[in-house]
Formats: sequence, C-alpha cells, structure tokens
Amino acid sequence: MNNSEIEFPLKYCEKCGTETDPGSMFCNKCRSRPDNSGSSDSAISEKKNEESEKIKPGGNHEAGSVEAVATAEERKKKSNIKYYLASVLLILLIAGAHKIFFSSPDTPVGSVGTPASSADTLPGFVFIQGGTFLMGSIENDSDEKPVRSVNLSDFFIAKYEVTQGLWKSVMGNNPSLCTGDDNLPVESVTWYQAVEFCNKLSEKEGLQKVYRIDKNLKDPNNNNEYDYVKWQVDCDFKADGYRLPTEAEWEYAAKGGSRSQGYNYSGSNNAEDAAWYYYNSGMKFDYSGSKPHPVGQKQPNELGIYDMSGNVWEWCWDWYGDYSSGLQNNPTGPYSGSFRVIRGGSFYSGASELRYGLREVNYPDYSYRYLGFRLLRTK
Repeated sequence: MNNSEIEFPLKYCEKCGTETDPGSMFCNKCRSRPDNSGSSDSAISEKKNEESEKIKPGGNHEAGSVEAVATAEERKKKSNIKYYLASVLLILLIAGAHKIFFSSPDTPVGSVGTPASSADTLPGFVFIQGGTFLMGSIENDSDEKPVRSVNLSDFFIAKYEVTQGLWKSVMGNNPSLCTGDDNLPVESVTWYQAVEFCNKLSEKEGLQKVYRIDKNLKDPNNNNEYDYVKWQVDCDFKADGYRLPTEAEWEYAAKGGSRSQGYNYSGSNNAEDAAWYYYNSGMKFDYSGSKPHPVGQKQPNELGIYDMSGNVWEWCWDWYGDYSSGLQNNPTGPYSGSFRVIRGGSFYSGASELRYGLREVNYPDYSYRYLGFRLLRTK
C-alpha cells in the first residue's frame, strides 16, 4: 500500500462539527471567526502570553504573591534599621553636647583626688595641701609629748621611697646590700649621702640646690663624738630643688594630711595591709632572711603615698630633740644635736615601730640595709 492509499480517520471541527483536516481541532472557518467568548486562537494566544508575563519565572501566581510580600517585609525591615540607626546617632550627639557643655574638668594627674591647678602637679609626687594638725601622742613614747599644734605650708612629697634605679641614674653606683630589682628602695645610705643625692638630682634637673654642703668644714652644731664626717650642711627651705622632709612634714604626710582617718599605721589599722615588716618580710627566728621589697606593693595611705610604714626607715632633716609646746609654724627641728631623726619603721621592725608618730634616731654617718629615704620639694 502506497502513501496515496493511506486512509486517515475523519476529523470534525470541535466548534461547528463540520469535517476538517486530519490533525486539526478546528475548521478553517472557525479558526478565523470569533467564538461566543469573543476569543480566537490568536486572541487566546495573546491572552496566555499576557498572563504568563504576570507570573514570575519559575513559579505560579501564588509564588509571585509570596515573593512580593517578602519584598515588602524587607523594605519594612530596612526602614526600621535606618530609623534605629538615626535614633542612636541622635542620642550620641546629644550626649556629646552634654559632656562638652555641662561636665566638670577631670582631676589633674598627681593631685591624688585634690582639685588643683597645673602648678600643683609634679610627676611621681603627691601635692600636700598645708594646714594645721596635732603632732605627737599622749599615749605612747615620752618623746612624742607634748602634743603640739603645727602649721605647715603646701609641699610635694614623693609617692615612693627613692629606688635603687633612681639612685643609680644620678650617682652611678648602688650602695644597697639587697639588690636585684631597680624598684627596690635604695638602702645602706647615710644622712650625708642622702642630702648629697638631693643636690645632685636638683642640679641634673636644673633646679636650685637646697643644701649648701662644705666637706672641708666640721659642723659646730654636730655634737656626736662618733660622727667622723660632720660635713657643714645648711638648708635653704625656699629653694625649689629636692630635699629631705622635716620631721613635721613627714608625720603630716604619713598620717594622711587633711584626709587622715586616724589609722594606727600609714593608711590602715592592719599592719599586714600597710607595711613590709618583721612578720611578712621573710624574717626567721635568728633575724635572718628578711629583706626590703619593691616599692608601692602595699596599700597606700589616704593621700596615695606608699610605704610610709615599713619597708625601710626614712631619714628626715631634723636633729633629734624634745618637742616644743605651743603652736609651731613650719618647724625644722633643733639647731644642734647628736642624732638625725628617722621615721616609719622597716622590714626589720615589729608592728609597734610602724606607727607614724614613732620617733627613732641614728648617727648621721650611719648606714644599714634597713635605712633609706624619701624626697620632698617645697611648693
């Protein structure tokens, strides 16, 4: 059978029922005539195309609606974030303006909480505002009597005892017996070495020397027959250089100045908190093993000064003598004597020797490993 003999089944138009070409759903007449719905094949095709354009790729109408809702939510979130950031920025601007226009100035560094001008600051020193205080004690050693009123001018006192590092930088040597750390207090220094150090440090920093030292003259006011040095040393308390504190200045600073809380020791009623002394410095029953410790490790006193109880005894300017009664203005001690005053106790001391009111003495030319000093400058 050849192709011309193949018979196809009859096909009828689905609209009008008339016979149509095999494989065609509609006759030629119906394909070109609008139906009751007003649609033709081409119109239907165009409508489908329009509807397909409304549907997002890869989804249907429902998916497109969900994506549209999601886009709206994102816009809303972005709007909220912008609003939040704007609010934070406004708060920060208001806070900054308040700080600039309404805050008070910071307390100057070095004044230890006391409002002061720039002239009242000095690196490594604490500014002590002068005032009147009761010096001495009616309950303890007899040489602490009578209790007297003492009026002092402003001064600066070192926050720490003179360290071995500072000594070496000025003197080029180290007399200390306990070494190994530049932050250890310098010790084994005589009173004469201490005042000589003060002058050399003043000279190094371009300040006025406080002491006039004549090594060729014997001090006529030195009554100690066992002192073989006896340099003639005079003090200009108005000079701006470094010097030793007077006994009154030392006690006023040690007890906390105008901020004193009346503690037994400098900064605390507990010796363990305030000081390196016999019971916590490694001493054994045979008095061996004890040693000084790096400065500034114990609790400071009310003014922020360290180690005024314990660690090493500290030289003062004064000759040792009886207290005078009545009001004293910037007392500097007796004109003559045999011993210079030392204060504060040491790592070698018991707790009773840590009281800031206790007075002790030594030969001016005496040195030992528990004896150091602290610097002061007149304001």
